Order: sequence, then structure tokens, then C-alpha cells
Amino acid sequence: MHRISRQPGETIYQQGENSHSAFLVLEGTVAMTRAQVVTRASKGGVIGFSGLFDRAYGSTATAETACTLLVFSRRELKALIRSNPVEADSIIEGIIAVLGEVAAALEARASELFPEATPPQADTNDGRVGHAAPSSNS
Repeated sequence: MHRISRQPGETIYQQGENSHSAFLVLEGTVAMTRAQVVTRASKGGVIGFSGLFDRAYGSTATAETACTLLVFSRRELKALIRSNPVEADSIIEGIIAVLGEVAAALEARASELFPEATPPQADTNDGRVGHAAPSSNS
């Protein structure tokens, strides 16, 4: 793991570039662009997930403001989790946040494509899908 700094307008990685690293934004704001779609990450955000799977980057990341980033590989992340779980927590929280955004986007897209499909609702009595809580009338 190591830190890098980028000034506004500098490229962090290019779409299609082979990757072996992801990035934790420590300071600043980064814009990720794919086609005309721009998303942003700031302090605590994790970008460049493709690097954790040795896949090409799916977007181009550019510093919008002066940025400091922690660069890490999958191997380095696994070692950090084992050796210093408290320090690894900030990266894990960033990954969880991105996964939540991806899940929400997938759910929204599925709703657009299949508006008639309704996901199962949890029973409010016991929280299990498809099971009613025992009745107190018996």
C-alpha cells in the first residue's frame, strides 16, 4: 500500500487500463466518468474496484480537487484485514457504501424493466418472508 497525490484535472486511472489496485480517497474529490455518466467519490470513498479482481477499469478517474489516495491491491487488503482490522475498517466501510449504491441502482433498474414484479415483503410480526407469526387467539 502506498499513498499518491493528484492535482485537479490529473488522471488517476483510465477506462480500459489493466488494473491491479483500488483506491481509498483520503482527501479531495474524484470524478469517475464512463460515457457521459459522471459519479463522484470523496473522503472515505473507494474507487477502482476492478483492480481487486485484476480486470480493466470500467471508467476514467480524474481528480476534481487536490486529492490524496491510498492505493491497495487485493493481496494488500487481505493482509491488512488480518494484521490490523481497525485500520482496514475504513476501506471495508467504503466498499460497503459502494456495494449499497450498486444494489440500489440494480433494484431501480430492475423496477424500470419489470414494473409488474413485486419483491416479497417481510412479515412485520416476525421478519421472516412468507411466514406469519403465531396467532395469540389460539
